[in-house]
Amino acid sequence: MNGDENKIIKTQTKIKTKSKTGTGTRTKAQAKTRTKAGKKSRVWVVYILHCSDESLYTGMTNNIERRFAAHNQGTAAKYTRSRRPLELMAASKKMNRSDAMRLEIKIKKLPKTKKIAALKKTEKRGSQSPG
Repeated sequence: MNGDENKIIKTQTKIKTKSKTGTGTRTKAQAKTRTKAGKKSRVWVVYILHCSDESLYTGMTNNIERRFAAHNQGTAAKYTRSRRPLELMAASKKMNRSDAMRLEIKIKKLPKTKKIAALKKTEKRGSQSPG
């Protein structure tokens, strides 16, 4: 194998990447390691708000205090801007984003009378100890 063939093989295993610090070249293994290490896992919750017009608003967030304050200031969701003051009716247990999105969609499909019960039912399931 001469020097040119060796260069071709090496360049095939390298990939170009972009980051905040600039463009660089790393191997695929290095890129995967950095991506996995760079992600921060956040804790998400699904919540239900009781609006002033007696309607319910369901949402999800990774910071319930900040999101609730934003709803009451009128800067969070268009739906809640004209329905203030708001009251936090229920919040789920902590979960990952994917589970929170699934639960939010499930709750939004339910009739008003069953929404809070579904959220509390999920809470109980998560708090049960195995065995």
